Amino acid sequence: MKVRIDNDRVIINSTGLELLKLKAEISKRIGSLMASGKDFISFPISSISLIEDIIRHDDADDFVRNALRQFQLHGDARKTALEIISTNNPTPLPGIWAETLEPAQAVAVEAMIVPNLLGLCLFDEQGSGKTVMTIAAFDILRQKGEVDAMIVICPKSMVSEWPKDIIRFLGSEYKIVIGDGDQRQKYQTALNEFDVLVTNFEGVGTMLVSLSARASTHRYLLVVDESFYLKNSESLRSEIASKLRAQCHKCYVLCGTPAPNSAHDLINQFDLADLGYTFGGFRKSANPADDWDSITSLVETKGLFIRRLKPEILNHVPEKNFHVLSVKLTGKQALMYENARSE
Repeated sequence: MKVRIDNDRVIINSTGLELLKLKAEISKRIGSLMASGKDFISFPISSISLIEDIIRHDDADDFVRNALRQFQLHGDARKTALEIISTNNPTPLPGIWAETLEPAQAVAVEAMIVPNLLGLCLFDEQGSGKTVMTIAAFDILRQKGEVDAMIVICPKSMVSEWPKDIIRFLGSEYKIVIGDGDQRQKYQTALNEFDVLVTNFEGVGTMLVSLSARASTHRYLLVVDESFYLKNSESLRSEIASKLRAQCHKCYVLCGTPAPNSAHDLINQFDLADLGYTFGGFRKSANPADDWDSITSLVETKGLFIRRLKPEILNHVPEKNFHVLSVKLTGKQALMYENARSE
């Protein structure tokens, strides 16, 4: 039996009776999460804690031990981060950040930089400063020597905004590159030295090989902005993002509306943040409503997220003003509206 890792999956190569026994035993534990072929079995790395006793072997022990150790350290770091969040009384942050951030923003940053944390989900309301909190966390981790560079994946409309915000707070301290142009240009951009790389969701695939090659010598912090774009784990963009995540040291997932349709929307976002620590081994049912309690329980007992409204974070939030404008619909517009309303 030989065990190796390929992106975010564990691959076990074996033959004959040993392979058949492994298939039967692993299938009992993780069911459809396992895939198999003539001479192999594969499953998400997040499921390894569920079957560690099955794959104990001379060739596998070091790998299993290291994977389990990673999750154990994250579990301990999660407890520390939760204590910071619940206490809501941050210690002074280094550099410019003690003066720059609101106290509630500083609490989030302090939680984000806890050592050995695989990642977390920052689900604060829009306009609460998720971008500046993330920039602060990266800057502190970089100064402490815990990460080497940051990769930001975001919608096209945000690609130009991230560099502006980084320069606004940190000036020209970091080399920022944008993954744009044709495929050749994107590929080359990812091979060049950078402190921050910003690209849209569609650009990741072209740069994946380059970034994976550099990941052996660079500790990347991955940031996924507006992460609901990756809520469907079966989409191509989610598959590519997961492969990149497997190469990164840490991941922050940012979203103001993380579950617009159902509780299922949360699963892949947490998987990106913590490599499946929260939902490893969880199997979705056909009806999201049936999984609500199970998902809630896993998020509360194993997940790490921050979710606050703007008034809880910012000291000076103006009151909302609503202006109602009535428009009379006629013709096709009126017909479409009535059909939608009645249906």
